[in-house]
Amino acid sequence: MNSTVREEPVNLTIRFKSSFSLNEQSEANRSYLGIVQNFMLNIVKTTLYEYRFKYNKGRLPRFYLATDMVPIQRYDLEMWPSYDTYVKILNDGIFFNSDCATKVFSSNTILDLINELRRDGCSHQEVCDELLPKNNVNRRLVVISTYNSRTYQINDIKFDTSPSKYIFTFNLYDPETQQTTQHTQNLAFYFEKKYGIKIPERHLNQPLLVVHENDQKVYLCPSLCKKVSLQKSFTSNSRKMKCLEDYKLSYPEQRYNRINTLIQRFQLSDVLSGWGLKIDPNFAQVRAKQLPGPQIYNEPQEILEWSSYKNRETILSMPIYLKKETWALLYSSKDYDNANYLVEMLTKASKGLGIKIEEPQYIEIERNDKQKMYIKAMKEDTDPLYTKFVVVILGKNNQKAYIKTFLDDQGIPSQFILSETLQQRGNNLIIFSNILKQINAKLSHDLYKIKLPSLRNTMVIGTNIVNIDHESIIGLCASMNQEISQYYTKTDKHSLPRREKKQSQRLTQDQQESIITEKRSKIICKFIQKSLVSYLEKNKGSLPDQIIIYRDGLGGSSLQEKVKKHEIKEVISTIQAFKQDYDPKIIYCLIDRNTSLRLFYKQNGDVSNPQAGTVLDSTLVENQGDQIYDFFMIPHQVQSATAKPVHFKVAHNTSNLTKEQFEISTYHLCYNYLNVTGPIKTPAPCMYAKKIALYSAANDIFPNENLDFTLHFL
Repeated sequence: MNSTVREEPVNLTIRFKSSFSLNEQSEANRSYLGIVQNFMLNIVKTTLYEYRFKYNKGRLPRFYLATDMVPIQRYDLEMWPSYDTYVKILNDGIFFNSDCATKVFSSNTILDLINELRRDGCSHQEVCDELLPKNNVNRRLVVISTYNSRTYQINDIKFDTSPSKYIFTFNLYDPETQQTTQHTQNLAFYFEKKYGIKIPERHLNQPLLVVHENDQKVYLCPSLCKKVSLQKSFTSNSRKMKCLEDYKLSYPEQRYNRINTLIQRFQLSDVLSGWGLKIDPNFAQVRAKQLPGPQIYNEPQEILEWSSYKNRETILSMPIYLKKETWALLYSSKDYDNANYLVEMLTKASKGLGIKIEEPQYIEIERNDKQKMYIKAMKEDTDPLYTKFVVVILGKNNQKAYIKTFLDDQGIPSQFILSETLQQRGNNLIIFSNILKQINAKLSHDLYKIKLPSLRNTMVIGTNIVNIDHESIIGLCASMNQEISQYYTKTDKHSLPRREKKQSQRLTQDQQESIITEKRSKIICKFIQKSLVSYLEKNKGSLPDQIIIYRDGLGGSSLQEKVKKHEIKEVISTIQAFKQDYDPKIIYCLIDRNTSLRLFYKQNGDVSNPQAGTVLDSTLVENQGDQIYDFFMIPHQVQSATAKPVHFKVAHNTSNLTKEQFEISTYHLCYNYLNVTGPIKTPAPCMYAKKIALYSAANDIFPNENLDFTLHFL
């Protein structure tokens, strides 16, 4: 047989070894699942290659089909539909999972961009500086090739060579003679023989793009590459971006139909039929369940539905009292009227929330475009021992980080408002109610208390990770009270293994991931120790009877396996060693938000998104035990596009909670994020962990320990 990928002859010998049933999987048979899965994935890929799909490697690998490209002539753009595919081997059978996306590229090639700059009088160096700015990671040039749909990050542009000048040695397979021959020719010859692309004579002297890849230099023709990202001038134009909505997958039915088109192609595949395989033309029909929404405590004896808070029918459970001059309002003389308007509207909005608010300490500076003026005024006029909160009216948002860092160093929580926002006069109290809610939360006062009957005497811990350059910043959050509404947050960081220049000195992926897992385990264990100390102090010497850890920010499947084998054991040992005879119930739940699985609700032929609180736990899951199990959940209500479920995997469990109790508790914890009136994708501690990690990364600081028990980073 001939390889359809490399176009080379391959001898294949198939030998029967053994067989097993998927619904009777023993530990011995589990080792074969990976082999079966890889085989099926190869069948899927070969089928896609049969239809001339091209594989785009990268952070989000997908398959593109050039003939499906849709031109957007109004803006000289092209929309390319793409698919990612996956095969899952489960007790219920072998499932083919596919998702689709759209990518919009410029119709112009990189050569068009280079020629445009040269027509404007730019030198070769100026062209490089414009397209490849050295000190701006966000503006790096990423291109997609039109002949194999691969994306590349460009490292250099060589003007002293061209497709006609650059000569190299390569192998080519001739399907007629079934022979592979070696050639030493120029790049133009290579493209003509390899891809059937004849570079026009006028483009034979174009410069070449250089990619550094695996210790080698890859040379690309600018005329055969297009820029992946759109210009900022385009993306910042809301009118232009709205025009692209018609080309995107804005509704579930569009995605459903697009995937169905791919399935129809598979139905006609010679590759599948050649192996005696068939793909079910219908989407897998699964039975999901709808979890009940949460309830809240209004008073110790009164329980209300969540809608009463959502519809603003009740006051906050712990409204703040901002006494006279215990909070400061910092503004410029230009914003004098805005400052008075803000206090007036906050006072009006406070009445519906039960908040008491008195006159602030007014601090006025001359100009709102000088960060140092804000800092100088706060140094002179605020006292961390007396000033409990600072509200700052800013001229520009880019001033916020510098000023907030100073306030955090002082241990004072803060709120920032743009003068532009206040200039839009109106009687919209919702904006000012939301500002007050944030201030209330940042001062560690509850907005509401969710009823969580299954989580009595429980500490809930959430993690998240932000990677920046060669470092990982880990955000950590632990609940500190019975209602799981007060939190202790920290950040920590560790270095990532660097890629050595010499091949012999490089670590394998397994070695790198082992180092990362060990570093993260130590950080998480240290945080848990501190969390238990704080919990002990805040709960009159009592420790939690149950600890639930939601581990978000995991990484790939191999990293997840290392977390199961190493990190969980380290964490359990740390908890049990905290105090003699201390042995709380522990649930360790891994969270995967990047699943490609999509769930559709279909009724009477109409396709829509499932409701918030939809759970799938009996089919398409990996484990269905009583203690170790996993489930897919759509915690949030999706208004546009298609709902993407979150995969929760209980990897360790010694608790007495039933699967349904844990699912409901997890869903209700998604309502505990105070910045959103409604559920988010993950339990609130995970989002708080993410927010503080992002805050720490953006400002390059570790937050002040005096703010550890406040949500100052919101």
